[in-house]
Amino acid sequence: MLRRLAALVGLVAFVVFGLLFGPGHASSEANSPANSGAAALAGATCDPQFVQTPNNNNEDKIDGDFEAKYAAATSGAANLSDAQKQLLLKESANNGHRLAIWSSAFGLHANPNDWQPLVSGNCLSTAGQTLFHQFEGALNAKGTTFAEGDAPANGYNTQVSGGIFQVFSAPGVTGNRKAIKVTMSNGTVVWIMVRCANVVYSSPPPGVPTTPSKPPTTPPTSGCTPPQVKNVLGACVTPKSSNPKDYRQPGDSGKGADVGTGTKPPVVAAPKAETTPPSVATSVTGGNGTVDTPTSTIGSQTGVTAPGAAPAPTTATTPPPNQGGGGTGVVTGF
Repeated sequence: MLRRLAALVGLVAFVVFGLLFGPGHASSEANSPANSGAAALAGATCDPQFVQTPNNNNEDKIDGDFEAKYAAATSGAANLSDAQKQLLLKESANNGHRLAIWSSAFGLHANPNDWQPLVSGNCLSTAGQTLFHQFEGALNAKGTTFAEGDAPANGYNTQVSGGIFQVFSAPGVTGNRKAIKVTMSNGTVVWIMVRCANVVYSSPPPGVPTTPSKPPTTPPTSGCTPPQVKNVLGACVTPKSSNPKDYRQPGDSGKGADVGTGTKPPVVAAPKAETTPPSVATSVTGGNGTVDTPTSTIGSQTGVTAPGAAPAPTTATTPPPNQGGGGTGVVTGF
């Protein structure tokens, strides 16, 4: 009797255990990329690259760990473009929602929030793997280039909030805008920001839910002495003041030797060229007080007479013929 009772109790325990933990009671979240990492790996029967990993939508990012992943993938990479491409492929293969979002930005998937059919159990489904290979083909296509640059400041940012991919209703991207820039052969450009894996659009994509833009966040101060804050490089800096009195003004003497007086010196016009020539002296006082004067009008070629100079010689006149008389000599020649 006791043996039968023990067997019956064991059978009941087995049935209860099966009802609680058996396949028929699997959680509805089993297909979600947000399930735990341990559950994602348990029972996976697909190519390891397609095993789903949990989402980290911290601060409404598409991937809260993407910045660290990017740094690890590109640090010391011999080919930055190839490292960027391989990172996008890896992080889309292991998460169905990221695959739906990114492939949608490339025009390969209509609805970025329609990711459930892309996942089966802990793996990408057949449909998911097909989409992945299309995405892979687009990234490997001839003419597709990869670069690192700043996403446009006037673009439309995105987020994942409550598991829903959304685009902001107003343009504007602030903060660190470093991004992977993918340019297709037809000129289409897709921006995926490094800090969050968010897609930045030139205009809101159709069919994607919109959300009001977030107000600017206060810069972090952790590790900085107030009033300093951390800039995008993580350095402590003093933020700019909105009070104009905190800045130098012309004439505010005492705040630095390079401060001006505040008074602009008058501009003095350059003198005009003289139109009347200076007078020319026509007489010069010598060393002994004698005044030299010209002997003729100015401009003649006769020159001037220097003090003490002998008069200029004159030509002698021809004497008249000898008329005789008064002399004792003999006059001949008649």
